[in-house]
Amino acid sequence: MKDVGRMGAAQPGRSRAAALLVLGWVSVGTWMSGALPAEADLLVASKSGNTLAVVDRETGERTAIFETGAGPHEVELDSMHRYVAVSNYGTDDEPGHTLTLLDLARSAAKTIDLSPQTRPHGIAWLPDSKGLVVTTEGANRLTVVDVDSGKVVQAIETGGEQPHMVVVD
Repeated sequence: MKDVGRMGAAQPGRSRAAALLVLGWVSVGTWMSGALPAEADLLVASKSGNTLAVVDRETGERTAIFETGAGPHEVELDSMHRYVAVSNYGTDDEPGHTLTLLDLARSAAKTIDLSPQTRPHGIAWLPDSKGLVVTTEGANRLTVVDVDSGKVVQAIETGGEQPHMVVVD
């Protein structure tokens, strides 16, 4: 993983918790205080390194690194600020078909297999934080996942090609 360096604070007048920065080789998401360490406030997914790093916003220091699947693409924190879901998009040669679910309070991870859906991209937590919806570009579906069981419960045809992002209302 490339050195993250100093990431800097949010711009004046902007909520730190609402900041999102996407760079060519990493996706960076932030969270609000909760079950996570107070000094760690950035989640950085390295697409080429297949990792998710926890980075202290003030110092730029990595405080934890988690393994993910190939080509981690999007990162979403649940409403309880405990679980992080990462879509593993895969590589040019090998389409991804998994999500990495991280329990940051316990530094634990599990993999959820979405097969036969491939190329997971956009992720959104359902309001109860027990389910996720994820776009699967390779299958042209919106895939619904039960987090507790780690199983796909529904795959909904989108009627379009390569669904990209999703928001839950």
